[in-house]
Amino acid sequence: MHATETYHIHDFVTVRTNADVPIPEAFTGGSGDADHVVEIERRPDWSPTPPARARRLASHRFWVDDDTVTVRYPSTPTRSPVAVRIGGLGTDRTRVVFTPAFRDQSGIDDIVEGVLTTALLDAGVALIHAGAVVDEDGRATVLTSMGRMGKTSTILTLLRESAELGFMGDNVLLVDDDGAVYSWPATLGVFPGTAVEDDQLPAGTRRRVRLKRWIARSELLSAALLHAFSIDLSENVVPDAVADRVVDHAPIDRVFVLNGGRTVDDRTLATDAATARIATGTDMELDPSEYHLSLYAFAAGGQRVHPSVLKERRRSLLADALADVTVRELFADGVAGYVEAVQ
Repeated sequence: MHATETYHIHDFVTVRTNADVPIPEAFTGGSGDADHVVEIERRPDWSPTPPARARRLASHRFWVDDDTVTVRYPSTPTRSPVAVRIGGLGTDRTRVVFTPAFRDQSGIDDIVEGVLTTALLDAGVALIHAGAVVDEDGRATVLTSMGRMGKTSTILTLLRESAELGFMGDNVLLVDDDGAVYSWPATLGVFPGTAVEDDQLPAGTRRRVRLKRWIARSELLSAALLHAFSIDLSENVVPDAVADRVVDHAPIDRVFVLNGGRTVDDRTLATDAATARIATGTDMELDPSEYHLSLYAFAAGGQRVHPSVLKERRRSLLADALADVTVRELFADGVAGYVEAVQ
C-alpha cells in the first residue's frame, strides 16, 4: 500500500492519493489546500454490493447516490472485486475510489486525467498539449504540435544552446484566460529520434537510450517489440538537467505550432485557427472522453462535466488566452529548422 501523497498543482488544485497518478513529482510537498481538492484512493479491500435499484449496462452495474456514481464489474477469476466510484465531479471536492483489479482491467490514468481536467477548468486554467521555454525577460515562448513532431527535441536543443532560457515543460502546460502559462515539469518522453545529448540525461538512463536508438534502426525489430510484447522504444526521463531552470509561470510572448514540412516556412494564424490547431492537438493527447466520466455526466446529471462540454470549455479558455498573442504555424524539415525560426 502506498503512503498518501499530496500534490499542490500551483495554487489551483490539491490532490491527495495513495495511488500512482500521472502528476509530476515537482508538485509534491507544500501545505494547505487549494479551493479545489481531488482525493484518489486505491482501496484493495473494497467490494461494493449493487443495491436492488442498480441498473445494468452490458456486463456491469451502476447506481447513483446524490452526486456519486458507483460502477461494479464481475469479479476476476481469482475473486478480486472490480469497481470504481466517482463523486463530486464538478464541485470543489472530488473523490475517486477504485480497486486494484479495476486498474488492472480498465486503467485509472484516463479517469484521473479527466477529473484533473475538470477541476483545473473549474479553477480557471486548462491543460494543453504544449511545451515552453522562458527568455531572460520572463516571457514564454510556447511550442505546440501534434504528437511526435519534434517539440521535445526543439525545446531541449533551445535549452542546450542558451543557458539563459528557463523551462516550463515539454509536453503539457497549464494556461489561463489572461494569457499566462504555468509549468508542468513532468518526465521527458525521450524517443530514439529525440535530439537529446548524454549530458541532458541522468547517468542511469544513458545506456538504455543508446540501446533503444540502436534497436530503432530496424523497423522490423521495432515493430516486433511493439506488437508482440507491447514494448515501445520511449524512455521516461526525469529532467534533472533542467530541474534548476524550471519557471513557475510566465506571460505568453509567442506561440509556434510545429507542423513539419520540407522547407522552412511559416504563416501567422488568426486566433480562431490557432485555437483550433492547439485544441485539436490537445484533444488527441489529453482526451477527457473516458467511458466512466461520460456515464457520470449521464447518470448524475452533470452535463457541465460531460467530456464534450469540457472540450468546449477548454477551447473557449484557450481562445481568450490567445486573443492578444501572435501565433505562427511553422513548417520545417527537422529540428534545426524549428530552432532557427524560434531563435
